Amino acid sequence: MNQIIGIVIPCYKASGLINSVIKRIIDTTNKINNIATIKIYLINDCCPQNSWQEVDKKFDIKIIHHSRNLGVGYASKSGFYEALKDNCEAVIKIDADGQHPPEYLAEIIPFIISRSENEMFLLKGSRYCFRNRFTKIPIMRRIGSLILEPIARVGLNCRGLTDIANGFIATNSLTLNYLLSVNTNTQIFSRYLFESSLLEKSCSLKCQIYQFPMAANYGENWITSMESNKMIFPILSFWFKVICRRIFNQYLFNLNLGTLLLAIFLMAFSYVIYTFFFTISPSISLGIFVSAGIAASFTSMITISSICLCLFFFYDYTSGTRIKIVNFRYYLDDIFLRKVDD
Repeated sequence: MNQIIGIVIPCYKASGLINSVIKRIIDTTNKINNIATIKIYLINDCCPQNSWQEVDKKFDIKIIHHSRNLGVGYASKSGFYEALKDNCEAVIKIDADGQHPPEYLAEIIPFIISRSENEMFLLKGSRYCFRNRFTKIPIMRRIGSLILEPIARVGLNCRGLTDIANGFIATNSLTLNYLLSVNTNTQIFSRYLFESSLLEKSCSLKCQIYQFPMAANYGENWITSMESNKMIFPILSFWFKVICRRIFNQYLFNLNLGTLLLAIFLMAFSYVIYTFFFTISPSISLGIFVSAGIAASFTSMITISSICLCLFFFYDYTSGTRIKIVNFRYYLDDIFLRKVDD
């Protein structure tokens, strides 16, 4: 019996693009209609261009309307809930502007179906798995990625994670129900940072993260509605909170070797700070020599705190999860198309 796969498309300012995207989705999924039944959910997030009206009436899709703009995250969640209500066994989110080639669906869907029904996972695309000269990425996107990805890997404790803002994602109904229902003291954002917050909650639920390479597809007239300058502080603030939450949950809420190393570091470092400001610094200002015992204990505690901090970082790194890479054949075709267009 075919599995029911829901494809969620948040739609906002996708005039001239959305109809082509849906047609490509239908053409692609028709090739695998022997293993999957596709349901398409288009969420009109109060688009000022009324992009949804460009969709061909012959396409069998469900359109969900928002009376006001609520953001890509909220629109995605609207589609997720609708797909779960229709008993979809897996859900794929794809952008309406053509950045996510629908042709990948011919391999994404069989991959999802092959997973165990009890496995919790999140499959996401990445435009930065491989470097090649045929994919053009806006320089600000590239710089932002180079800065934020190491911070994200620390915050999520995921080695190999790239392209944290990529919205081409797929998961099964079990994982989606957990993401939308289980309280882990994290929230899935409704606007910007939706993808990053989804990754954080997936990691907090111990989901396996899969990542597939895809070519970047920014058209000549591509623009973003995100004001980068205004988002710098919120983004850094978000990832700082993610790091703090993970450290608390992993080493304070749960006790392990990392907890011991962190406790020893904090005690030794506190002794160093206290001794310097209340013993060594006053003695220096008065021209008095510090006793050999205090000097020895001070240097010993610096050594102990440094060693424990290094061991803690090593323990934290080795306890992280490794992203699993899934290579789809269409990536080669995608790169070839970019080469021809170059």
